[in-house]
Amino acid sequence: MRLKTKFIRNFLSKEQYKSGKIYAIFIVFLCVFASHLYWNSGLRDLLSASTTTIFKNHEYWRLITSTFIHGDLEHLLSNSLMLFILSYFVAAFYGAKLCFFLSVISGILINFSVLGIKGGEMSLVGASGVVYFLWGFWLSLYLKLQTQYNLKGRLLRVGAITLILLVPTSYAPNVSYMAHFLGLVYGLFMGEVYFQLNKKHLTSFEDWEVKINLEELVPDENHNDFSRVE
Repeated sequence: MRLKTKFIRNFLSKEQYKSGKIYAIFIVFLCVFASHLYWNSGLRDLLSASTTTIFKNHEYWRLITSTFIHGDLEHLLSNSLMLFILSYFVAAFYGAKLCFFLSVISGILINFSVLGIKGGEMSLVGASGVVYFLWGFWLSLYLKLQTQYNLKGRLLRVGAITLILLVPTSYAPNVSYMAHFLGLVYGLFMGEVYFQLNKKHLTSFEDWEVKINLEELVPDENHNDFSRVE
C-alpha cells in the first residue's frame, strides 16, 4: 500500500504575530534617533564602545548604545534595510519582545567579544553584527522547520541566500567583519537553542495530507476487510 503525502502548512506558513512591521519600524527609528544624538549632541562621547571604555573604565552601557548608533548617514542606511527586513521576519514569527531581547543581548555579546578578541585601541558602532545575528537565528530555524524540502534542498537555499546577501563583495577597512562573523555564529547557535527549547510547539504546526492508494487494495475472500495486492 502506498501513501501519497502533500505538504499543507508548518510554523513558517503564516505570521504568528501581527506586530512584526510595527516593531521593524520601531527598531529602525531607534537607530535613527540614537544616531542623531550621536551626531548632533553632547552625548556623543557617552555612546560608542571602545577597548578603553569597556575594559578599563567599565562603562558597560556602551555595549548597548553602540549597537544602535552609526558613524554617518551612509552607515545607517546600509544597515537599515536588512535590519528592517530581518527584524520584521523574526518579530512576525517569534514575537517583538523576543526580537528586541535578542537584538540587545546579541549586541552586547558581539561588541564585548570583538573588543576582547581584537584588543588594542578600537571603537565599535553600528547594528551590522545584530543584523547577522538575526539572520543566523532565522536560518537556523528555517533549516529545522521547512521539512517540506529535503535537507539538501534546505541547505542549498540557505547557502544561496547567504552568499547573495551576507558575503561581502569588497573590503572596507572600517568594517568589523569579525562582528559579522560572530553575529552569524551566535545567531545560528541561538536558533538551535530556541528550537530545542520550543521543539514541541514549533513542530505542532506541521500538517500533511495523506492519501491512500485504494487501487492497491482488494477485498479479502475470507474476511470483511481488505488485503494488500503484492
